[in-house]
Amino acid sequence: MKDIYIIAPYIGKIDNQLQNRFLYLSSLFSSKGHKVSLITSLYCHTTKQKHDENLHLPFNLEFFDCGTYENVSLKRFFHNFSFSLKLFFWLNKKNTPDSIVIVSFPFLSSLFTLSLLRNKFFKIVVDIQDLWPESFIMLKPRYIPKFIFDILLKPFIYLNKFIFKMFKNYCFVSNTFKDYFETQYIDTYNSHVCFIGVVPTASPGNISYPNNVCKIVYVGSLEKSYELRPFFDAVDILNIGASLRYELHVYGSGSNLQLYKSITLDSDYIFFHKPVSVFDLHTEIKNCHIAINPIIKSSEASIINKHADYSFVGLPVINTQTNKEYKTMLARYNAGLSIDMCSNQIVESVNYLLSNDTVFSNFSQGSREMFSEFNREVIYEYYYEFVTKKIV
Repeated sequence: MKDIYIIAPYIGKIDNQLQNRFLYLSSLFSSKGHKVSLITSLYCHTTKQKHDENLHLPFNLEFFDCGTYENVSLKRFFHNFSFSLKLFFWLNKKNTPDSIVIVSFPFLSSLFTLSLLRNKFFKIVVDIQDLWPESFIMLKPRYIPKFIFDILLKPFIYLNKFIFKMFKNYCFVSNTFKDYFETQYIDTYNSHVCFIGVVPTASPGNISYPNNVCKIVYVGSLEKSYELRPFFDAVDILNIGASLRYELHVYGSGSNLQLYKSITLDSDYIFFHKPVSVFDLHTEIKNCHIAINPIIKSSEASIINKHADYSFVGLPVINTQTNKEYKTMLARYNAGLSIDMCSNQIVESVNYLLSNDTVFSNFSQGSREMFSEFNREVIYEYYYEFVTKKIV
């Protein structure tokens, strides 16, 4: 058995449900008899408060107090620098040449620390969850011309190319990211793909064809890379002279929440819910009929959490995401429809999915079968095997 160090500075809220990817990995390695330390910032990235340091989990938690920060701020830079410095001194004290490190990316400062210490460890696995700085393009202020913004990002692209050549083992959250890294950053390496996935929370039950009310549901972020306004319009259109009542239920938070609430203030068909735990979420969305994946065309997102949640429950999906990998999965399993971000196409898709009970049931069954791609109880065993046996 080995010492396992899992480095994830930007982890979300830590609790006993262990839904976060790195909490789940820590628990999995610990259950196999390994000595696991999860190293993270004391400041929670999602709640913007300090983590509870008194939690009792089946692995060791190591918190680094590096101050607070806003998501886009100079304080975040100093937080990252402080974290990497503390990580260097903490790891440098360890005398474990047979140990394994799993480090999350994007977080370049951790990789710099590990590049200096890489000969100290038996294996280092870089877990790629996002494209950076590519995804930063979404945050470009309108007053900055694109060519200037591209020039500002170029040094970080070259930095990536430099740092990634120092590591040989990678796990990606999608084949999309794997293919991108192969062409942009890395040459000789060992790789694995493990979707973020979800733990089955209970029996998913069966999604029934709607009788009086059709509940359309969205789960996830309300930031710039998601656009709900065409869906608001579509719900209004669907309710004109309809025999069914159409509702849109939104579970999420983000910078556009207040905007969306103000736009739909007078609507009787749009409902906003507070984010809930995965366990409660699956129970609630089992009462819905159709899920939406309203990602804008320019988003770099690939396979994400909501895909797994929708699939576990068996919800047919109306998808505007242009990512080829997810569109191919939906088509292969007959789990949903991929369309443009257009209210008329949304209306047509809803009408098609509900054209009769057989069509609806077939799409629901296809969505449920697609969950085999996301089931953590299966796919993370392959991740464990990759980390412990397949790295040379």
